[in-house]
Amino acid sequence: MNIVELSTDNIVSFLQFVPEDIADHIGRIFHHGMIAVEGDTPLAGMAWELKNMLEDAPKESRILWLKAEDETAAAELFERYTEDIALDDVERSCYTIPAAPDSREKEFLEAQGFTSELTEGDEISATLDQISEIPLMKKTKPDPSIKTLMSVNQAAFSATARRMAGKGHRGICEDLIYLPRMYFENDVSCFYEEDGQIRALLLFHRLPSGNLRVVLMAAIGKDANQLLVKLMKNALMEVEELYPPDTKIFIDRHNLATLALGEKLFPNEIGMPIYIGSRKEGQ
Repeated sequence: MNIVELSTDNIVSFLQFVPEDIADHIGRIFHHGMIAVEGDTPLAGMAWELKNMLEDAPKESRILWLKAEDETAAAELFERYTEDIALDDVERSCYTIPAAPDSREKEFLEAQGFTSELTEGDEISATLDQISEIPLMKKTKPDPSIKTLMSVNQAAFSATARRMAGKGHRGICEDLIYLPRMYFENDVSCFYEEDGQIRALLLFHRLPSGNLRVVLMAAIGKDANQLLVKLMKNALMEVEELYPPDTKIFIDRHNLATLALGEKLFPNEIGMPIYIGSRKEGQ
């Protein structure tokens, strides 16, 4: 049995085994993945993201995906994972996996020393036509001073990403400052500039499915919440021109700002049921 580290060079060979949204992460800094194979047959796989690597805080690993079709293969894979994260001084591992009856992955993780809890996921979604009908979006007027990302030069964008990250605004991208400009949908992502400095930024990433995920929604200043609503209004107008009405927009309610805006934009949506858990590392 071989353990294969996933990379941009070999991920194409495993697209029938690895979910497309997970495969989309491969190649990004702080993101890792491995597959246990017997001959040409994948038997188990996992992917994880390292957290707090740019901060003076305890390092964590967040398991994003686990597939344990063969228990022996999964055990070998997890032994390798434990060795790898030790090299990164990870102190805690956590996981989030879809809740399913008799989940083999949940049982496997519990056997590996993880806690487990059934809860509602942070990520919610709604289609473009659903969001367009929300009263808040209907009454919000587009702001002509808000522009799409296409109109900002690379130096200004990079400086803004670094400044936002320095203030703790990375959205769901731990590696925000390393992501290439084209990772974001430049024709729908947008920003607000005041006195020559970008003060608010809304970034979308197009998923392999063709749907959109909000990866950063950040604003600085007393009117930050109002700016975020205006950014979303302007962005939706651009999305409506380019995407079909059934396009889904995903938002991860990972902090107070996204939680508050999520409640306004997705008032009837709830997160999918998930299992979460964690264990201490290096013991």
